[in-house]
Amino acid sequence: MKRKSRIMTSLLSLLLIGSLILSAEIGEIALAQKPVPVKNADGTTTTPGIPNEKYGSKGTVDETTDARGRVTKRVWKDRRGNTMEVEKTKYGMGNEKEVTTTLYNPLPNGKTEVGRETVTKTDVVGNEILTETTIYENGKEITKTKTEIDRRGKKRTYRWDRAYGEWEEVDANGTPVISGQGGSSAAQGFAVAREASGGLDTTIFSTPRGKIRVNLPNDMAAGDTISGTVVAEPEGKNQNDRAQNEGELNGYVVELEKQQSSSIQRNITLAIPVAITTSTYMILKDKKGKEVARTPVPVARTTPPVEEFDLPTTGQQGRPVEVRGPLDGDSATTRISVGGNDLEILAESPRQVVARNPSGQPVGPSEIEVREKDQVVGGEFRTLGIQLSAPKLNLLRGEQTTLTVTVTGLEGLKESVPLELENKSSNVIQMSGGEVQRLTINSSQVQGGSYTTERPLTGVQPGAFSITGTVISSRQRPSSVKGADGGALTTGLGAQKAPGTPGYTICGAGCQLPATEQGSGRVRCITTNACKGRGTGCACHMFRRPIKSNKDYEHVENPEVYVDRDAGYDYVCRCVK
Repeated sequence: MKRKSRIMTSLLSLLLIGSLILSAEIGEIALAQKPVPVKNADGTTTTPGIPNEKYGSKGTVDETTDARGRVTKRVWKDRRGNTMEVEKTKYGMGNEKEVTTTLYNPLPNGKTEVGRETVTKTDVVGNEILTETTIYENGKEITKTKTEIDRRGKKRTYRWDRAYGEWEEVDANGTPVISGQGGSSAAQGFAVAREASGGLDTTIFSTPRGKIRVNLPNDMAAGDTISGTVVAEPEGKNQNDRAQNEGELNGYVVELEKQQSSSIQRNITLAIPVAITTSTYMILKDKKGKEVARTPVPVARTTPPVEEFDLPTTGQQGRPVEVRGPLDGDSATTRISVGGNDLEILAESPRQVVARNPSGQPVGPSEIEVREKDQVVGGEFRTLGIQLSAPKLNLLRGEQTTLTVTVTGLEGLKESVPLELENKSSNVIQMSGGEVQRLTINSSQVQGGSYTTERPLTGVQPGAFSITGTVISSRQRPSSVKGADGGALTTGLGAQKAPGTPGYTICGAGCQLPATEQGSGRVRCITTNACKGRGTGCACHMFRRPIKSNKDYEHVENPEVYVDRDAGYDYVCRCVK
């Protein structure tokens, strides 16, 4: 009986415990199913603790609605009461909506912190027109991106540039996209333009601090070694402003085929890859390495070699002087002088070199001399000065003035000199006789070494205008050819024995600078197609001579064979057989 009584007592206890547990669960469910709405001061109503398993069992959501019953806020919590997600909704006049969703990351201590915030905007028909996402780490903003639909219905993606405090457009891979036309592009506040004249291909990058001008030869070809110049042109109200802006401009980097240079260097030497067949890009980057502008640069697949020097007969103060001939593309081995005054070399390719005739160069007849390594060529040369003036420089519509053109330096003129006038502001003024005019100056028109002509100008609309005058130079073969030491030389004017190396005959130009092996510093000569095309057996051999020496070059090695570079020697590649 006692045993039976104990069994009955145990059964009754189990039933009682089960009843209590069931009662507790029923009570919990009853409480969860009966959240109490709360009226807020702003007229909205919040219903807290609504059961929701979005973030696990026993999770809840607090829901707030406006007077029209629209949900304006939801707060999801886990079973511990930690906030996991907050969604806020703003409604427009129509059906437009802006939804801000904040997600929280769990922490080891059981708490949470902000991890991601997304703002989504939709139009009146429910189409998503903008999504902005911010990522946080340890409570700090790490990245911010947005996607929006522009007026044309195109989807665009941006990321926030914290350094500049502005949005930057990127593609699907996160690469910056900058706007532009014709292949050129520039970020906001920047611009890029190109000019081609006098043997130069000039790229002008405009920045908030001034301009960066990059001069390259206009005949670049695949496989060339070329030289150029990078020039900073700072803006500013005074010298201190310009000095400060120049420092900023010097921080920019110009990049061509992953080769970087800046205005600090000024003179640059670049290698154009053989694989390029039509064009490449010149890119401007700021001091943080961010691309701010780019423009295409034309590159020819092949260019016939130049075998003989071709010199200009006339030049203009402040303008480029173009010399054609067999060169190596390295401006460090080239000198050009006019009247005994050295000119600044702006660019060089294996076929031409361009230098600037300074604004202060004396006008009149003199001589030009070109030195390329071990050869010197020269000829007669005349520097001319051109002055353009007008009584009024800002005309109203229909108002007239007279342009006066004066050319100086024409003493003893025997041959005619072509002169071109161009109105670069035809939307502002009209020039009588045409907007581009080619004139010819004859000796009979010269008085006291000068020539003068006039052109009526008529205003089209108010504004400043620009007219240029340019001398068109004729060409000549060198009247003198000699070696650097004054001895007779005919390099480029016919076959000759390679100096100091019996048994080798120069085929002509066409070889590049010695190629350096990465890591070892060894060098070799690579035979180019230009050299091969000069005849059977022609190839690029390596020669050397002591640095700063006038001695003859000696043959070092055959084509394609690496040799150890001796720092005390100057190494060159020559097309010989």
